[in-house]
Amino acid sequence: MLRHKKTITLLLLVILAGGAYFSSTYIDARRKLQPEVRASNRFAVKLFQQLAEESPQENMFFSPLCIDIGMSAVAAGAHGETEKQLLELLHLPGNSPAAHQRNALILDIINGDGSMRPYQLSMACHLWRQRGTETLDSYLAVARNQYGADMTQIDLQGNPFHACNEINNWITRNTNGLIDTVVEPEELRPDSTFVLTSAIYFHAKWLDPFPEDRTEEADFHVSHDETVRVQMMAHNCICGYLIGEKGGQYLRIPYRGQKVSMIVILPDCEMETFIRGLSDKIIANKIASMKSDFVDVYLPKFEIDTSLSLVPTFERMGLEKPFSGEADFSGIDGTKDIILSDVVHKTYVRVDEKGTEAAAAGGFVGYMGFEEEPPPEFRVDRPFIFLIRDNVTGAILFMGRVTNPLE
Repeated sequence: MLRHKKTITLLLLVILAGGAYFSSTYIDARRKLQPEVRASNRFAVKLFQQLAEESPQENMFFSPLCIDIGMSAVAAGAHGETEKQLLELLHLPGNSPAAHQRNALILDIINGDGSMRPYQLSMACHLWRQRGTETLDSYLAVARNQYGADMTQIDLQGNPFHACNEINNWITRNTNGLIDTVVEPEELRPDSTFVLTSAIYFHAKWLDPFPEDRTEEADFHVSHDETVRVQMMAHNCICGYLIGEKGGQYLRIPYRGQKVSMIVILPDCEMETFIRGLSDKIIANKIASMKSDFVDVYLPKFEIDTSLSLVPTFERMGLEKPFSGEADFSGIDGTKDIILSDVVHKTYVRVDEKGTEAAAAGGFVGYMGFEEEPPPEFRVDRPFIFLIRDNVTGAILFMGRVTNPLE
């Protein structure tokens, strides 16, 4: 006779808004983190490809690292085939304490050491448990020590309105007030016993801001037969770039502090074909091959707000056991009574000209040296891929595609 299953809901939030030199400590950390970062970036591209296939014409934005960390925290309580499928999805070699410790190091780098930084980047996790249920001390230790996830016991079943209010208040605090509601009372099932929330917030100004007085209307070619007028930012600034080579054009625009950058990718063929041929290795090799010089950059302003339920997507990627009656999350409470009922991911991104006067003051130096030989041009006037990359670890923090900046 099958036992009654209780459910886990995994909520993953991300909010992004915004406009080097690395110590030996960072270099050592990057070396230690290579297995996890490679796995995370591989997962990022695979998930990007799947989401793009499901919605080929829509703007898209998500945080692979936020999803990866949240799913890894759930995987820490999985066993058997459930654990195997989660590790395969995340491209992880194992579910060892060392792997969770390296995730803890990634979170330490993302969140910083408490000193002032010229950008805001933070990530947090939290466990919400049905009041009166048991949780193994061993799982709580991993969640708290490796993922910074404390646990709050609330009445998910008997008082879903109050439970949702507490969860959404946590979300609001950890996204700087820009996302206020992710879970509604009707979305909590009567047998819900466990909710894990994971949120990442990023706000940064360009190292060399785009002058607002150079932004003007320009054509953006959505497709061969559709053109829209967009607000096109323009600037001549020092960027990493790769132009005129087979495999697409790449641009790296640094944010203040130069520890985080935006990578813009312009395909050299149809978007669907380009995405199918993309890989984490190709992206890494292209970034490593970039030159750094003054570039005439034309980039549209855009804003994306999305909400995803990732269960169908993960099922198409081969993850089935965690969502079925055969799920084994006995590492959480010592029973096999828990299944993963939903994985919700809500995102927001805004890209515009904003920056600081100090950063702008030094950005135009040397332009006159190119009077006889104009700088290369990088004009983003057709659908493009973009990602936000942590330069310290090499991890892809965010990834997206813009097919129409007006939508």
